[in-house]
This record gives sequence, C-alpha cells and structure tokens, in this order.
Amino acid sequence: MKIILYRFKKTRKFTNLLVVLVLSVWHFAFCGRSYCAEASLPMGIQTQEMYANTLLPESGYFPTQAEAPLLKGPSNSRSSRDQGGQWGMAMGPDMKMQSATGLFPYKDQEGNVYQRNPNLFRNMDHLLGFFTPNDAWTVESNEVRHTALTLDANSSILTRTFSPSLAMVKAGPLYFDLLWVGAGAIWSDFNGVQNFAPGQGDGVTSYVGAGFRGLVRVTDTIYLSAAGSLYYLPQINRLAFGLGYGNQNSLAVDLYFSDTWGDWDVSFTNSFAGRPGLNFYSNTGQTAVDRAGQYWFGVQQNQANQFNQNSSAFFNNTIALNASRLVLGRAWRFWSTAKHVDFWRTFDFTNHSQREQLSLVLGYEGSILPFAPRFSYNAYTMNKFRSIYHQIGMDLNGRITENINWNGYLGYLFNSGSGTKQNTFLWKFGLSQNISSKTNHNITIGESFFVNDYSNDALTARYAQYAINHSFTRQLRAGLFAQISDRQSYVSTSTNSTIPSASSAGGGATLTYQPLDFTSITASIIHSESLKPSNIYDQWITRLGVTQQLSMRMTGTLMYQYQENNGLQNHFTEHMIMVGLRRYF
Repeated sequence: MKIILYRFKKTRKFTNLLVVLVLSVWHFAFCGRSYCAEASLPMGIQTQEMYANTLLPESGYFPTQAEAPLLKGPSNSRSSRDQGGQWGMAMGPDMKMQSATGLFPYKDQEGNVYQRNPNLFRNMDHLLGFFTPNDAWTVESNEVRHTALTLDANSSILTRTFSPSLAMVKAGPLYFDLLWVGAGAIWSDFNGVQNFAPGQGDGVTSYVGAGFRGLVRVTDTIYLSAAGSLYYLPQINRLAFGLGYGNQNSLAVDLYFSDTWGDWDVSFTNSFAGRPGLNFYSNTGQTAVDRAGQYWFGVQQNQANQFNQNSSAFFNNTIALNASRLVLGRAWRFWSTAKHVDFWRTFDFTNHSQREQLSLVLGYEGSILPFAPRFSYNAYTMNKFRSIYHQIGMDLNGRITENINWNGYLGYLFNSGSGTKQNTFLWKFGLSQNISSKTNHNITIGESFFVNDYSNDALTARYAQYAINHSFTRQLRAGLFAQISDRQSYVSTSTNSTIPSASSAGGGATLTYQPLDFTSITASIIHSESLKPSNIYDQWITRLGVTQQLSMRMTGTLMYQYQENNGLQNHFTEHMIMVGLRRYF
C-alpha cells in the first residue's frame, strides 16, 4: 500500500481515486456486506466516529449508542477518534470488541415480583393497609346517603414508612438496617436504702451496643418490621438483646351519619375504640441488666398481656346523637349532644362500666363581641342514673391586646341522687403574653372537673402554673416554671372506690447555651414536694450536661446529676456521671 501511494503521489486526483478503490475492495473482502455496507462511502464523508457508532448496539449491553458520547476522551480506551485526531483508538478488526464488551447486560424494566402479580399483592396491600398507621377503610354508598363506615387499626409490626433503596443489606424480600452504634458508661455513688440485687448497687456500669431494624416485604408498600438493640455489658460479661416494644396497637370502628333537617344539622355516630396492650415482642430477647444506682444498661423482661388476664386492655364504645343550629339572629349557635359510653378493661368484656352524658351549649359565632362567650350545661351519670353530676358554666376566650390572650371559665358542679354530695365552684383563669420579641410568659389558675375518655373515672382538682421564657441572645436561653396541684376528690367507678386526695408542688429553671453551632450546654434544677402530711417527701434534681456533634452523624454526651430525696420511706442522695458516644446511620 505504501509503494502505490509513493509512486502516484504527484497526481492528487488519481491518487485519491486509487485509495478509495483499494480500500473498498479490501473492506468488502475482509468485512463483508452484513455490517460494513457503509464502507463504500468516500473516506472524506464517513468519519471514524460514525463508523464506531454503527458497531454499538441500540440496547442490551453497556455501552449502547446512548452512552457512547459520554465515554469519549483521551483517558478512555473506547474513545472513537482515529490516531490523527485529539485522542486515539486505532481502526482495526478488534474495534467492535473495544466498543461493546458485553460485560454489563441491562435488565428489562418489568417490575418486581409484587408489581408483576398485582391481582394477589394489591388485594393483600388493601387488607394489611388497614393495620398500618394513618391508613383506614372508609365505606360509602350512593344508596345510603350521608352515611360512612370507617375502620382503622394500628399494628406495631406493620409499616409503610420504609424505603428499600436505603437499606444496608438486601436479600430478596428481606432488608436489614443498622440504625446506630455506640457506647456509654455511668458512675453512681447511691447512698440510702438500697433494694437492689446483690452486685447491682452503686458503682460503674457500661455498654457497647448497636440498634438495628429488620424488615420483611409483604406487599409492594407494606413491610413487617422489628427494631431492636444489642448490648454487650463488660462489667458482667453478658450480652443483652431485645426487639423493643410491640404494644402500640389500637383498633377503631366508626359509623357516621349526618344530614340537614330544616335548620338543624344532625349527626349520629357509633365509635368503638380499643387499646389491647399486647406486646408481640415479649420474651423474644436475651435478658441482661447491669445497674449502677438507679440507672442501668441492658434489656429487661417484657411481659405479654394474656387474653385471659389483661389489666392493660382498654375498650370503649360510644353512641352519640348531635344536633346544632344557628339562633338569635344567626350570630349564636346551639349544640346538643347525648352520649352513651361502655367501658371494658379485659379481652373477655366482663369488667364493664358505663357512662351517660347530656351536653347543651350556646356559643357566640359573630364578629361584634371581642370575647366569644359559651354557656354550657353538662350532666354525667356513671352508675346507671343512681347519681348524676351536673355542671353549669360559661367560657370566655379572646384577645385583650395584640400580645395578650385570655381564656377563662366560671361554673358550678353539684350532684343529685345517691352518693356523697358534691357542691363545688369551678373556675379557670389563663393569660399568655409576649412581653417582647425575646420574652414570653403565661399563667393558668383554676379548679376544674375532669372526665376520663378511656376509663369511667372523673375527678376535681385545683391547680396553678406559671412559666416564663427569655432569649438573652441567639445562643443563650433561659426558662423558669412553677406549679401546684391539689386533687380534691377522685370518683373511680371502674374500681368502685374513692381515692384519697393528694397535693404536690414543684418548680425549676433551665439554662441552655450554644457557644458553637454543634455544641449545646444545658443546666437545670428541679424541685418537687408533697403538701399532704400523710405522704411527706421532697426531691431536688440538679443537672449539667454537654452535647457535642462530633461529625455529621456522631454525637457525644457528658452529664453530671445530683439527686436528693427526703421522705418517710425513701431517703437517699446520689451523684451520677454519664458519658456516651453514638453514631447514627
């Protein structure tokens, strides 16, 4: 080839024609027609880059024609320019192998097994979604107007809030996440009456541990989840393992009907709610505890609630009829409610009590009065009408100035029928004020009647609370609070007894300083004491702590605490120092 070019290099047109002819014959002979048909173009039109792209597949293996422009450059051996260009990959019979190696096959985007079987997993997703947080079934029908049935439940072992792409370990439908690793130690010099096990009193305790989460994918969006901790306790040379808490379970069934009858807005509801208290993870771990004074590291035994004996199960069913309408020139609204509530404390529904309630309310909804008054009457019976509690009162709420808000209540409580006579004035005074952009405070004083929504109990109590917060600078903040409570009477129909009154007072102060963006220093002092001679005690807790973010997800903590208890049955003092280091993932 070089000899021919040398002999005819003085005749330029003839030379170009001869070169094209020779290359065409050589290319046809050695390449064939199937994938080299474009070689018949003149070399001035067909570039090396065009030729390289024809050898790249459109799909299937890396790189395809779509990725080819991203691979060009002098540092990439698959670059598609000739040796006379900016970078070099020589033209030759191995160019196809350089351009597409076939090492990384692309997977077809067919979806996972859950998406490929929607008839099975979509129905399962709808069924199990009933037991995940923030999901509920609501049934409505065009034939039955203004009516809806809602079913809601929450299981502590099912969740939707998980992203598979963030899991550390993936094995088919199994996922594993390491949540944190850390270590900590506590020193205590507890002095007082010690009811601790031998070797579990004051001294030093420490741990090295990790938190983790394991999940099993049930449907495309629902996972069976369990979070736990693993601890090594060097002082006793034992491992402790636990799966956390599985007792946050609940069930709710609501039937709702609403309609408008003339000027009245009417609704009927039947609501069943349950908190069974079952712990699915009970007895699933390795129990081990190492104690220093009042504090310990490790895992204690989690007791399960049994179906035949369960003191932590709460069930109630509420039937309510509500009606309201605008009155008095449509500036006021009148509400009326009648309720019947059944309570159960066991799974066999034998420990039963009930409550009936009638509420009548007249409230202002206009825009003329600066305060919005509400006049109310409530009647409660907790023993099948043998005795009835009557509560009459008036609420006043509103804004006094731009920075002062007021809420108040004045009422009277009395009972009729059998039982101890109750005649009590009820009142409440609440005031909140923004003194400046850096200071705010609030005060609440009153005596109120409280009715429990989860058990058939009611009580009256006097209370007072004051709190003030101030920001000296962006980095320095402080707060003070004080409170007192005096429980006057406690009607506990669930136990058919009256619990004696109790009274306590407390207060404290906190100071927080952030000298750096990732450093927080906190100091606090808290005091509480009993005001009843039958159960005298007082308690002081002083604490100083430093929290430092050492890196993006690593935090260190150092804390000192002094506690002093003085009481008839429990007197002790304790100095405690805690240090901890934890890395989150």
